[in-house]
Amino acid sequence: MDEGVPQQLATVLLSISENPLIVLLIVNVALLIFGMVMDTTAILLVAVPVLVPVLGTLGIDPVHFGIVMVINLLIGTLTPPFGILLFVMTEVAKVGYKPLLRQVAPFYIPLFVFLGVVTYWPALSLSLPDLVFGR
Repeated sequence: MDEGVPQQLATVLLSISENPLIVLLIVNVALLIFGMVMDTTAILLVAVPVLVPVLGTLGIDPVHFGIVMVINLLIGTLTPPFGILLFVMTEVAKVGYKPLLRQVAPFYIPLFVFLGVVTYWPALSLSLPDLVFGR
């Protein structure tokens, strides 16, 4: 039974702002939060069908959004409290969770900077597909 959730989310997002940069910021924050507590596959299955039409109406390229989404979810898998990759690294490296967090913490800054650059400079992520497919 369809309750119109995608349409309601689109209405909420567009009522906050019709500026694509603001909507991308909101989506980034939401994906980071969801990525910290949910499985990546579940987020992809739920969020992509809901967000792609909304972002399409704002003129955001689907390839660009796909890259932004994957980077967001990667950062989410590395972020506490439930960053699954942190738990994998503790097992592989045979170290404790807190010592691992101390070692991983400096890498959050470049990850967030990279996310910001890719999000707000679409030509960076679209240059290779444009070159290969000749858009």
